Formats: sequence, structure tokens, C-alpha cells
Amino acid sequence: MARVIVILLFAFLCNAQDFQKECMACHQRKGIDLKKIYFDYLLEYSSKRATIKAMQEYLLSPDPSKQLYIDAKPYKHKVDKKSLDKLLEIYWNRYTVIGKIR
Repeated sequence: MARVIVILLFAFLCNAQDFQKECMACHQRKGIDLKKIYFDYLLEYSSKRATIKAMQEYLLSPDPSKQLYIDAKPYKHKVDKKSLDKLLEIYWNRYTVIGKIR
């Protein structure tokens, strides 16, 4: 049982490092605030499921008609669907405040 927990923790940390290295580093270089994007998408789509689905659809195949920011240039992210699912889950957990406020 302890071995399983250690393996799951290691896998989560590796994915979190991927998020830090891949997503955050690129967005910082470009001056794009991930926290603002998170809250704008949440405001537009309301639920976790709808927000993550909209982000996933746009990131896998950017369509100007579906983008949240009119002035933004569509950019196809170089990530596969499986990795994107994990990265979006990390992204959601990083910025969500639901359940963290007491």
C-alpha cells in the first residue's frame, strides 16, 4: 500500500514539474498570465468539466471562432491529448479556490 502511494506521489510530482517546465515557463516568457486565463475561462464556462473541455478543445485545435480573447493570435500547442488532460488537471488544481477557502 505504501509503495502504491509513493508511486502515485512521484507520478503527480513529475506531471507537476512538466506543467512548471512546459506551460508556466512558456507563458512567463510570452507575458501571458495563466491565473487570469483560468478565471476568465471559469467565468465564461462556470463548471470544471465545461472549462477543461473548452480549454482542451481550443488547445488541441485553435479555432478563432472559439477563442476567449479576440485580440489573441491562435497558437497550436505542441502537446498530445493524454498529456494535456494531465496538465489541465494540474492547472485546475493549482488555481482553483473552491474548497480551499474556510
